[in-house]
Amino acid sequence: MPVNENLHDLLTRYGVIDDELGFHAVWCAGRTPGEVAGLLRVSPGSAAQCRLDDPWEGLDQLNDRDGVLFVGAYRDWTLVLQTVGVKTTRDPALSILSSGGRRALAIGWDVNLRGRLTYAADGRILASMVLFPPGRPRGIDPRALEQYMDGIPFEDGPDMEAHAVSALRLAARITDGGVDRAWLESPQTRWIIPADAWYYGW
Repeated sequence: MPVNENLHDLLTRYGVIDDELGFHAVWCAGRTPGEVAGLLRVSPGSAAQCRLDDPWEGLDQLNDRDGVLFVGAYRDWTLVLQTVGVKTTRDPALSILSSGGRRALAIGWDVNLRGRLTYAADGRILASMVLFPPGRPRGIDPRALEQYMDGIPFEDGPDMEAHAVSALRLAARITDGGVDRAWLESPQTRWIIPADAWYYGW
């Protein structure tokens, strides 16, 4: 997918961005989908091949605090879309995913538009930025994000959708496009993260 395509529109079209649930995604370079799922502490027996347009198939007994995520390979990255919960976009998960010389990028916001984009490499959180309204990258290496930001408008103001569009353009630049229609239309592996898999909250 061309990086200049509106990733926000694409994800909204496929129902991945939800006004009631927000949006939560992680990209990891250097690990297979199976490795990523295991490091995220999914329930080992929960894997199922599902399309994103029918994410609830077979989940009648889902605990209301469990997480639901889709994991699949995208170019040189593994993409994780968490459709329920926020655990995958937190710093502890990114530190683990990026350990051993790997990279990880997370972007997420909740229904109240509390959002953040975070970039990690080799087990360290290098830079992070607030999304609504957008702030400048902060962390031990802000340049890790700033080098990709040229020409992307990150301006203060009330247009929350514009802020989300800019944040996803940045994510697409870093991850070779972010995602494409083929990925969104193909079955991916759906996993469950048990409510008690991580020490921090929902």
